[in-house]
Amino acid sequence: MDGRCFLCGVEEGLTREHVPPKGLFPSPRPSDLITVPACEPCNNQFSKDDEYFRLAMAAFIDRSPAGDRIWNEKVERSTVPSKRIAPEIEDILKYSQVIRSSESSGEESVAMMALDPDILHRVVEKIVRGLLYRYRPNLDNSELDFDVTLIEQFRLHETIPVLEKMARVDVGDSVFRFWRAFASHDERHGIWILLFYDACMWSVTHTPTARR
Repeated sequence: MDGRCFLCGVEEGLTREHVPPKGLFPSPRPSDLITVPACEPCNNQFSKDDEYFRLAMAAFIDRSPAGDRIWNEKVERSTVPSKRIAPEIEDILKYSQVIRSSESSGEESVAMMALDPDILHRVVEKIVRGLLYRYRPNLDNSELDFDVTLIEQFRLHETIPVLEKMARVDVGDSVFRFWRAFASHDERHGIWILLFYDACMWSVTHTPTARR
């Protein structure tokens, strides 16, 4: 396979990595999944993180029907019984109650999950590195710094209209969509907005790594 690993840059022993992980998509999976070259060590080291990420994204309330299917068919029937990520599951399934304010319906009780931000940030950054390899192959993403931020779920309706001027790509039926924009003077400066199951949105910015 031609190319280089999108994470470490090696050019031998390459496989295909799906961006985002193909496990996020219910069957039958769409034919337009995005793939990039990856060496086997880099591909394999994220297997548990990817499974945790799928569980976390599908656990968000107000998820799309695709998110419902992943929760019912993959998380409840496979991930939880297998205990492959047992310690992480114990944390993510601890729910606490918070109050969401709504002008139309008053206050209502909703569930908030205890998520591990380190795992989620690793996977989101990996996804953006893969998208950069696909859409900006001339940029060396190993020389970029990434800042990952979770956008508060109940502000999605305010955020999405702002994205209309950014390039948008949809992959799958309400599974994954993303927007991207780059600085005109230097594409090493960019912003990506990722949305999973119409419920969980991330903002990722990248800038050149500071020289010492």
